[in-house]
Amino acid sequence: MSKDGIFTAMRESIENYDSDAATAAAKQAVESGIDLLEAVEKGFAGPIRNLGEAFDRMEIFLPQLMLGSDAMKAGMAVMEEAITAGGGTIKSKGVVVIGTVEGDIHDIGNTVVAALLQANGYSVHDLGVEVPSSRFIEAAGSRTSDRSQRLSNEAGLGKCTRAGKEVRNHLGRQDPGQPGRRDGRPLLAGRQGAAARRRDLQHDSLFLAGLANQAVACNSGIIATTSHTTSGRPGSDQYAHEVSALALTAVTSGSTVSGPRPAEPLSFNNVSPPMAPLFAEVSHAAAGMKRETAAELVARLYEKYKDRIDLEQAPKGKAFEELYDLQTLRPTAEHQALYDKLKEELITLGVPLG
Repeated sequence: MSKDGIFTAMRESIENYDSDAATAAAKQAVESGIDLLEAVEKGFAGPIRNLGEAFDRMEIFLPQLMLGSDAMKAGMAVMEEAITAGGGTIKSKGVVVIGTVEGDIHDIGNTVVAALLQANGYSVHDLGVEVPSSRFIEAAGSRTSDRSQRLSNEAGLGKCTRAGKEVRNHLGRQDPGQPGRRDGRPLLAGRQGAAARRRDLQHDSLFLAGLANQAVACNSGIIATTSHTTSGRPGSDQYAHEVSALALTAVTSGSTVSGPRPAEPLSFNNVSPPMAPLFAEVSHAAAGMKRETAAELVARLYEKYKDRIDLEQAPKGKAFEELYDLQTLRPTAEHQALYDKLKEELITLGVPLG
C-alpha cells in the first residue's frame, strides 16, 4: 500500500471508531518504514482533533469521542511496541512521562500529545488517567538515570494547577537558568483548567461571558452552552452562590447550561444532589428575567464569595456520606437545613423561585 493509502486507512479507522482497523493501519505504517511523525499527524491526529471539535459543537456524543480515542490508542500501541522491540527506525531523543492528573478522566489531549512525542523520537510512558502526583514523580525518577532527559508532563482540567505544584515541589527547586525545569527535569503542565476557571468567576469575566453569549444568540442559530464550574464545593454556601450567579448570567444572555460541578472536588463523592434541582430552579427562573435584573442579582451574589475565589481559600465542603444518610439516601438534617436556607436566601434576594 502506498504512503497516502496508509494515511487514508489510519484516518478512516479513527473516523469509523475501528480499533482493529487502526491496529492494522499502524502495522502497515511501521512495516513500510514511512516517517511515523508524518503518519501520526496525517493519519491519527487530524481525525482525533476533528472528533474533539465535533463534540464541542455537539455534533457527536461522548461515546463516539471515546471510541475514536480508543481506536487511536490501539494504533499507537502497535507503533510503541515496534519502537520498544527495536523494529522501528526512530531514535529516542529522551524520556517523557505523561498522564492525566488524579481527579480527571479526560485523555484526548493526552493521547494526541503522547502520540506526537512518540512519533517524533521520544520514549513515551503513558500513565493513563487518574494519576496521583506521587506516581508522576516515581515514574520520572525510575525511567532513566540521565536527569537531563526526564520530562514529567501532566495534563488535566480542574485539578491541573494543584497537581503541577505538587510535582514541582517534589522535583526540587527551579533552576533559574532553565525556566520550566525542576532539578534538571523539564515539566510541562497542560490546560491550566483550575486557574482558568477561577478567572472565569471574576466579575468582569462573568460580564464578558454574558456579552459573548448574547452575540452568539443574536447573530447566529448556534446553541451555546455554559459549563458551570465553581471554586466552592458541595456542602457549602459558596457552591450555591456561585452556581446561581453563573446560571443567571448564562440563561439571561441566551445560553443553555450544564453542570454544576466543583473545579477541584474534595473527592469523587464530593457531590450534593439537592444542588442540581436548585441550579435548575434558578436557571428556569432566569428564563423570564430581564438582563438588567439578573445583573443586579449576580452582583449581590458575587459580593458573597468574591474574596474566596482562590481554591485554597474556597470552602472545602463535605463528602456525600457526610451530607446524606447512606441507609435512607436522604439528606441529613444539617444538609437539608442548608438547602432550605440557601433557597430562602435566593428568594429574599429577588430570584423568583417557587
